Amino acid sequence: MVFHCLIFAISICFILSGNLHKWCYSARGCSILYVNPKHSDKVNPLVTSKVECPRLRNRFLMQGSKDYTALCSSSAAVEFLQDIGGLSAVKNYNEPMLKWATDMLCKAWNTTTIPIHDSLKAPFMILIKLPDIENIPLTPDGSKAIALSVYQKHKVHIAATRVNGRFWLRLSAHVYNTKDDYYKLRDALMDIYLPQLS
Repeated sequence: MVFHCLIFAISICFILSGNLHKWCYSARGCSILYVNPKHSDKVNPLVTSKVECPRLRNRFLMQGSKDYTALCSSSAAVEFLQDIGGLSAVKNYNEPMLKWATDMLCKAWNTTTIPIHDSLKAPFMILIKLPDIENIPLTPDGSKAIALSVYQKHKVHIAATRVNGRFWLRLSAHVYNTKDDYYKLRDALMDIYLPQLS
């Protein structure tokens, strides 16, 4: 649904932007900017070059001392997305994988997901409630401590966050994830926080 909305939004909007690193496999720092041609003369970057350019694309090039290395990968990233079947193939892989992983983790940890209406859910991401974890403060540093402990002991990257006064695991799925990744995640958290997860 999100991708259909994106196509619709481009057809009616003045300006649309989004990142390429999450869903298009490019390096961090790459994004896309669509500007309706009727409004392209009104859009300028915050950082400008010494050269004034009439074309929208050229106004966003050569911004001071910015490193453009990440942008060099963007066309290859789009080609890769097309080679694996496009956004529909990504969606057809990610949605069932995320549902399976969510169900498996919720059952293993005896927990639930955050209650949120389907129309507000991010694509291929969900929050799973973590139990109260002793001796970790409910602060941003506490979230970092949970993630760091899991990485240091098991080399598993997680995103722990705080919502409504408790910790949550931000779970996502992508085409490079397999069921083994989620089993490893389950076991890592159970190993470190077993009393709270049992």
